[in-house]
Amino acid sequence: MADAMTFGIDRAGMVRLQQQLEVLALSPDAKRKLVREMAMEVRRFSRQNIKQQRCVDGSPMAPRKIYKRNRRGKLERRKDGKENRKMLVGLGRAMSIAANRRGQGEVSWKDFGMGAIADKHQHGKSETVAAKSEAKRLNKDSDYYNPKARVERWLAKELIARGYRKEVRLKNGRVRQQKVAVSWIVQNMTRAEAMAIWQQLTGYEAPDSWTVGVPERAFLGVNLRQSGTMLEELARLSLNRLRSKGKV
Repeated sequence: MADAMTFGIDRAGMVRLQQQLEVLALSPDAKRKLVREMAMEVRRFSRQNIKQQRCVDGSPMAPRKIYKRNRRGKLERRKDGKENRKMLVGLGRAMSIAANRRGQGEVSWKDFGMGAIADKHQHGKSETVAAKSEAKRLNKDSDYYNPKARVERWLAKELIARGYRKEVRLKNGRVRQQKVAVSWIVQNMTRAEAMAIWQQLTGYEAPDSWTVGVPERAFLGVNLRQSGTMLEELARLSLNRLRSKGKV
């Protein structure tokens, strides 16, 4: 399974339950069943953290970015309707659990991509993004990433504002710089040509890659209070089961 939280019945903070399990001498199958219930409780607490947008320690999650850069590179408030949506909801729904006869369980994601996303948010990791792969990932069929596409009007206006002039060769062989209209740039240039001219005028060098950081949002797991409550309840249920079967 993809990125998982693995734990066992002898994990730190589970001493009381471990002692009771040793006394009860549970069978491997009984241990697996108990650990599976523990995993279900961890998943339940983790889903509650996502629902309430809080971390395991009770602190609020780092908020979603409500500003992003537009095509001109300027920061603007998001208008895609996501600025007020709760984060990581999909990860909460897709959590799966597993347990084995050795008394170990895990909460994880079967989909590797979702597991990688969960790991990134859980630990606050950064990643390097390549410009070419990012453009292809966003939308390889979009005119915005198609160098042969025609120029948008905003880019044409930007070239004019930066002082772009068309070279016109006169009959005497001399070259004159001539002003052009937005419509002329749109009709006679491809987007790649316009961007190359814009980079010359501004001195801007597009990076081949950049680093994207994700703030830590530790939603997966339980705190000390939750683990104590969870273990005491599970131990009580296990004792009641055994008593009902006359084994205690």
